[in-house]
Amino acid sequence: MKLDHIGIAVKNLSQARKYFKKTYNFKPISKIINEPAHGVNVQFFDIGYGQFGPLIELISPNIKNSKISNFLKENEGQVHHLAYYVDDIIKESLGLKKRGMLAISDIVPGAGHKKTRTMWLISEKKELIELIEQKKNTKFHNRLT
Repeated sequence: MKLDHIGIAVKNLSQARKYFKKTYNFKPISKIINEPAHGVNVQFFDIGYGQFGPLIELISPNIKNSKISNFLKENEGQVHHLAYYVDDIIKESLGLKKRGMLAISDIVPGAGHKKTRTMWLISEKKELIELIEQKKNTKFHNRLT
């Protein structure tokens, strides 16, 4: 597994984008992406490594009852999840399940990752993990839509 990005939940993507640019000099490297399966918009940011290293993903609801609405009630601007690139999503998910994680989604195409197969798991301490299967012949630095 290779860390792809750290997802941060925010109420207002436009305000958060300005804050992270001003405070940390994070640079957007993707357009705003609508993720209808979760009722959110996301945008990816370079944190100093370019597209070769981990990114920050800002996640903001775009509908009233999005999948992050409850999380945002008490966790504005907090880490929502860690996302990992994997070669074999089934193999890695089985390994994580053996270590106590619970799958909370099916394997589905991810809107922000060139429709590659993604799935979500949660730990016993309620930590969210997103797995993103790397397509064959896709370079890590060319992973966004």
